[in-house]
Amino acid sequence: MSDKSTKTVVKSFFAWNDGKEEVWLRDQAKRGWHLEAIRCLGYHFRRGEPADVTYRLDFQSGGGKFDKTEYLGLFRDAGWEYVCRFGAWYFFRTPTGKGTPPEILTDAASRAAKYRRLLILMLIGLICQIPFANSFFGPLRWHYDSGIWIVFLGLQVGVLAFFAYSVIRLIMLVSKLKKSGGGVEKT
Repeated sequence: MSDKSTKTVVKSFFAWNDGKEEVWLRDQAKRGWHLEAIRCLGYHFRRGEPADVTYRLDFQSGGGKFDKTEYLGLFRDAGWEYVCRFGAWYFFRTPTGKGTPPEILTDAASRAAKYRRLLILMLIGLICQIPFANSFFGPLRWHYDSGIWIVFLGLQVGVLAFFAYSVIRLIMLVSKLKKSGGGVEKT
């Protein structure tokens, strides 16, 4: 009989659905699976006692002003346990307790700032894709009679569409936060 004290789940969420990701992680903890790490879109869990744990995600793109030690210390002092990092996303958890689960970003302006940092990264990704798209129609293009040309063109269109869609969704989310002054949906 094998020891099932760990498991890996391959699952992905769009960046603007971090609230859904937090709810999913909380549900895993209620079932006794506690997040340990994330690698290549695989969530690594360790078996433990079922617990009602609130997870929160924060996006920090770094920059010259970012001091990771101070950043993590602020969360620790506020009662949040640092779990792991995946790219520029930081994962924190704390016991839920009674009532409404706690937030790490308590006002609409700081929530909007988180998504603005992500939006800038997505815009850079979109802009960086333009030369690649141009290469299909410029002097570096594939031979039109080659079937592989269609495959690469389809992949490039898909990547461009992903970045464009991401930019639009993040702009809508930032705009909604600015107008409402409220939070982000968790369901």
